[in-house]
Amino acid sequence: MGQANYPKGVVMANGNPEWTKAVGSGLPAASGKDFYDWADDVIACPGPKQWGLTYDDGPSPETPKVLDALKSHSIKATFFTVGAQAQAYPDLLKRAHQEGHQIALHTWSHKSLPEISLDNAIAEVVYNAMIVKDTIGVTPKFIRVPYGKINAPIRKMLHNLGLTIVAWNLDTKDWRDTAPIVGLIKERADTGTSGVVSLQHDINPQVIEHIPKSIEAIVNGKAGYKAMPVSTCLGQEAYDEGFWTRLGAAPPSGSAASSPSEAPAPAPATSAATKAATATATATATSAATKAATATAQASGTATAHSTKRKYSEVHL
Repeated sequence: MGQANYPKGVVMANGNPEWTKAVGSGLPAASGKDFYDWADDVIACPGPKQWGLTYDDGPSPETPKVLDALKSHSIKATFFTVGAQAQAYPDLLKRAHQEGHQIALHTWSHKSLPEISLDNAIAEVVYNAMIVKDTIGVTPKFIRVPYGKINAPIRKMLHNLGLTIVAWNLDTKDWRDTAPIVGLIKERADTGTSGVVSLQHDINPQVIEHIPKSIEAIVNGKAGYKAMPVSTCLGQEAYDEGFWTRLGAAPPSGSAASSPSEAPAPAPATSAATKAATATATATATSAATKAATATAQASGTATAHSTKRKYSEVHL
């Protein structure tokens, strides 16, 4: 692939017919406009006291404040990274990775994938993976789709790339109003009885001021939650270089970054046996760890559980 010819800034990525041929063939048909059926996706950590702490849309000039707050409590989190933002602030992405946080995908320009062409949707994901690989030397295995919007063909395409899809079951709605955020997190941290994946953002100045207090609320919560990256609570590797094999393309040639101080998950193995296992797992469309998380969440019988045709409004707590 060589040096990537990236989109210029926050613009929708153009499609590549070779990529579409590799991972976009034989997809199921879309059914209706229900973009919030997360029944087959991760919405909660499987352990009853596990808190998957996630931040979307960065990196940005506000990200250091989040990193500082996490570092002060020795907490690792998952950052769902927008490609155009990584292009603009590569040093911040490197810092997050070097400090042991999980870096995951959030598309190139934050477009709703079911509402653009398949060619463009695939390119949004691939360019996102390329810029992360170019910047920190590894390829994320996890993705969160923008706005939580997904449908059957998009899900299958992402599974064809070997990606684990993560939604959430605790939406702080920090993009809209910062006032109730700490209280919302504190209530769950004090009274929750099942696993959490929370949604916050590290891009807007007005939503950053609550971050230290929200982290403190989790740490000091009466329910005894432990905050961690989503890959850790699922027991999955955070990165997977098999992405490029599935795409049928060489990875970008950027130099690898230095190793993180405390990686949230072990580096992916590269043996032939591991690659074969990865290919088999991809064919099943979800990993065993993800299925385990789903089963555990279903057993809880709470609003955090996966269930058939689970709606966006039902899990925005």
